[in-house]
Amino acid sequence: MPLKKFPSREATSTNNDYVEIKLPKVNKETKSKIFLLLLLVFVFFSGYQTAKVTYWEQKEKSLSINTQGEQPTPTPAFYKVGVGHLPLIGKSNAKVTIVEFSDLQCLFCRRFWKDTLPQIKKDYIDKGLVKFAYRQFPLPESLHPAARPLAEASECAQEQGKFWEFHDLAFQKQQEQGEGTIPVSDSDITSWSLELGLDQGKFTECYTSKKYTKRIDQDMQDGQAVNVNSTPTFYINGQIVVGAVPYATIKTIIDQQLKK
Repeated sequence: MPLKKFPSREATSTNNDYVEIKLPKVNKETKSKIFLLLLLVFVFFSGYQTAKVTYWEQKEKSLSINTQGEQPTPTPAFYKVGVGHLPLIGKSNAKVTIVEFSDLQCLFCRRFWKDTLPQIKKDYIDKGLVKFAYRQFPLPESLHPAARPLAEASECAQEQGKFWEFHDLAFQKQQEQGEGTIPVSDSDITSWSLELGLDQGKFTECYTSKKYTKRIDQDMQDGQAVNVNSTPTFYINGQIVVGAVPYATIKTIIDQQLKK
């Protein structure tokens, strides 16, 4: 039986060097639909890319702000704080209570006494809206060598009803000598007690015996329990404020509390 002949590859490739594909004819209406579809696809992807770039730009900007320290305003922290044993300034029924933990050799406490407390007194305390309490928080001797002696002396002055007079005079005398931490000696304290007209026998006995050490220690323990670790630290109806902040800051908080 004779074999059937098939065309060789050479013969096939000679006659067919390429494959011809015939596309269907497209009319104008179909062309318009295809163009419109391609346009919609282009617009979609363009919008997607724009939105993507905008998102990452905003993300980068947010991260940049955070790294520069511009953080969102934190929720204020509130604590239950007692007024202590020293006499208050202001009316006992005032709506707002400010408690200050302070150090009588502290520069920033002195700045608060000089710049801010007089304004609080004028605008709020004298009007019966705020009462102000002082609590002892003498910093370590390595920082303020006279802080503890001054606290002891102020307690002895209070024994004769003159705590606030001693408080004001101690800051005044240091302020007269300039900025920074001012050295204070026992002779300075004695001189100030004389200026205030205190009974020297009673004052000297009280001061040298460190009669009120336990009271001062109790104030410090109470302060540490509510996160006091520097002076001055304030509690305005329990809201903590750290440092000698501007009067405007304290005024804002007082006004908020008065509206409640």
